[in-house]
Amino acid sequence: MTMKNILVSKGKMTVSSEPETCLEVESLGATLAICASDPQKNIAGIAVLVVPQAKPDFFVHSHLNAIDATRGLPAFFSGLIKSGASRENLLIWLVGASRFMTEPQELSIGSHLYTIARKILLANKVAIKAEHVGGTLNRSIRLCTGDDKLTVVISGVKEVTI
Repeated sequence: MTMKNILVSKGKMTVSSEPETCLEVESLGATLAICASDPQKNIAGIAVLVVPQAKPDFFVHSHLNAIDATRGLPAFFSGLIKSGASRENLLIWLVGASRFMTEPQELSIGSHLYTIARKILLANKVAIKAEHVGGTLNRSIRLCTGDDKLTVVISGVKEVTI
C-alpha cells in the first residue's frame, strides 16, 4: 500500500483515521501547529493556528477553521474525539511559533500564540508530550496515523523526531 500525504494549510485543521496516511505542514514560521495522535486508534490530527484570537465575525466569512487558538483548539479536539480518538491515549506536540530575528519579544505573534494555546491546553488538563517552539528556526512537520512520534524538519536541513 502506498503512503498517502495530506498537506495541512495554515489556519486549517485535518484529522485522519486512514491507515498509511501522513499529515504534513510546510514552513510553519510564526504559526503554531498543535499535533495529536492516538496510536491505539490509528488517528492523527494537526491544527495550524495563525493568531491568538480572531474577531468573532471573522468566522462568518472564512473557510479557515483553525485560524485562532480560542476557537480552533476546541474544534480540533472535538474533531479528534468524533473521529474515535480517546482523550486518555492522545499524544500532543506543539511546534512552530518562531519569531523574526529582529522582532521584539513583546511583538512576537508566535510567542503570543504559544502562550495562549498552552494556557488553553493546560486549563483543560491536556498533557503535552513534547515541544519544538520559539527561536528563529523555520520548521516543517510530518505526523502519520498510528505513530507515537512526530518528525520536525528544521529549515529543510536537519530532521529530528520528538
